[in-house]
Amino acid sequence: MDMMDMKFPLGDDGEGEFDVIIDKATMDVIMTDNKDPWNPTEEVKERARKVMANVYKQLKKGGTFIQISFD
Repeated sequence: MDMMDMKFPLGDDGEGEFDVIIDKATMDVIMTDNKDPWNPTEEVKERARKVMANVYKQLKKGGTFIQISFD
């Protein structure tokens, strides 16, 4: 599934279904797409925003997001 457009169903209360979401290298791939993770293009920033918005939407209230990154 595309992390920028996740299609998991939300609960009846509009809440996400996951207690924990783990990202192992997804954001690394997005941020290094333009070869310089410290100076991302606007397109790269927008993709990162979409991923994080989807993560937030899919977590249950009080859920945990764990991100493992190269830096």
